Amino acid sequence: MGVFLEELRERVEKAIEEFNKYREPEAVARLVSLSEREIVLEISGPYCRSCGLADWFDDFAIELRAQGGPRAVFTDYEPSNETDEAYLVTYTIEPNAERDVSA
Repeated sequence: MGVFLEELRERVEKAIEEFNKYREPEAVARLVSLSEREIVLEISGPYCRSCGLADWFDDFAIELRAQGGPRAVFTDYEPSNETDEAYLVTYTIEPNAERDVSA
């Protein structure tokens, strides 16, 4: 595993910890997969859908930046097979993000 990916994993795990700290039990994030260009989370819970699912998904991207991670934008989501209250959310890491994480 490269240095960028190791540092990215640390930032993502910290962002998940903070996301869950302030949003659980309404929304809980769990890392599904990670690559140099993509993060996939499962976000589940009885969150307020009238607030808009995108708001919950955007919150993670904001938290990732707050933890010193790269800019990431959620680009796709689909219901998880695990439960009807969970979504697999794909975030695309913006190009040249390597500079952001190693700073």
